[in-house]
Amino acid sequence: MPPISQEQVLMQQNFDVYLGDKYTRVALTGLIDGTNTDFYLTENYYPIYPGELRITPTVDDIVIETEKDDVYTTVAFASLLTTRDDYGNEVFAGVRLAEAPEAASVDSVVGTGRAQFAPVVCQSFEMPTKQKMDDVEGIGTTDVIYGFGSIKQTFKADLITSKNTILISKRLFYISDTTGDEVEPGFDAGEMVNAPKILSGFMAITDPQDETIILGFYKFEQVMISPDTPGIKQGKAGDLKLEATIGAKPRLLTPQVEGSTKSRTRMTMTPKSASAGAAITNLTAVLEDGEGNLISGKSITFIVDGVSAGTATTNSSGIATLATYTPSPALTADSYTLIAEFLGDTAYAPSNDSSVLVLS
Repeated sequence: MPPISQEQVLMQQNFDVYLGDKYTRVALTGLIDGTNTDFYLTENYYPIYPGELRITPTVDDIVIETEKDDVYTTVAFASLLTTRDDYGNEVFAGVRLAEAPEAASVDSVVGTGRAQFAPVVCQSFEMPTKQKMDDVEGIGTTDVIYGFGSIKQTFKADLITSKNTILISKRLFYISDTTGDEVEPGFDAGEMVNAPKILSGFMAITDPQDETIILGFYKFEQVMISPDTPGIKQGKAGDLKLEATIGAKPRLLTPQVEGSTKSRTRMTMTPKSASAGAAITNLTAVLEDGEGNLISGKSITFIVDGVSAGTATTNSSGIATLATYTPSPALTADSYTLIAEFLGDTAYAPSNDSSVLVLS
């Protein structure tokens, strides 16, 4: 009998908890040749985790430096770039520098920020709150005075065991093995930590009828999770229990207007044909709302074969056109995936559409 999949076990309504793990001066990949401006984090360090009180990352969430002979210089960059993760999701994983670094003056490009774990999918979520309370009885009276002190919150989450959960457990609770024992070829050894990592985290609360509409979200800081080992039973779904203490008071974000929801949007992109090895011109997409009304003045990101090709703004007819994009390296004759993406704003929910680019 094949193992029970995560999709078979989880119900429609579940919770996604996102955790962020800090990293410092991690090397980005990209050619340092005086012409290339695009650099990407390696797999263990993306997606970029959103800081402050946001769900979507911005350029403020990662610091980029160039390094030469162990001397680091902070550099400006124009935008965040996306790539596709192992699950096919488009995630923020790189930066486009304002200027291309020269090999003569730069040995590497590094980043400092937080890496977002894959969503921790929970079947249950509890967040008990306790406030320190001391009572003092006044002398010669039965009156009791209550003194309220600091607030302590924890959250508990039950996960479904999957490959993803095992990797999360490794990142949360294990460090590289220090025993020096011989390791089975093809495997990495780790030993359980004796102190929790200090993480950040958030949990989005979405509309059950439309997950693109966010009703609010909790933001956590100074999250300390006690180590745990996944429980697994043959023929059953396993579980991993996360029990976390939150050092700073959680913050709840809700829409400014009670009961307000964002208007739904729909993106439409048509197939495109072009010549292999040449610039790709006139990539177009149409953005409309849920009623079919065309939306103008919105920024649309175009993605070609997993790489951000640039942005364009919708005109009065709801059409965004990216005039030209030159892939580097050049794309050979084949079929590639095109994506047009609207990230949403305060009035409109995000949407995207994919199509096919045929190069011959």
